[in-house]
Amino acid sequence: TDTMVLMELRARRFGATLKLESEDQPCPVRIDRNDLHQVLSNLVVNALHAVHRAVDPTVVVRIERRGNQVVLTVRDNGVGIDPEDMPR
Repeated sequence: TDTMVLMELRARRFGATLKLESEDQPCPVRIDRNDLHQVLSNLVVNALHAVHRAVDPTVVVRIERRGNQVVLTVRDNGVGIDPEDMPR
């Protein structure tokens, strides 16, 4: 939650919308809080850079349970990576 609040402020500066999709119940995980913050922050910032040319720049963070795992997904509606840059 703390990370999402910080990223929301950053998204506003980019003129983008940041959405969180998650279950109503907490999803406990075994990971260092700072590591999780760093990973989520990096993914969201990268996504925000990707949406700068989108008509309605949006980044969605989704947290869901899949069996005994928790899956964190960050997606955006940016232009994507140029095909010639994909191998790199």
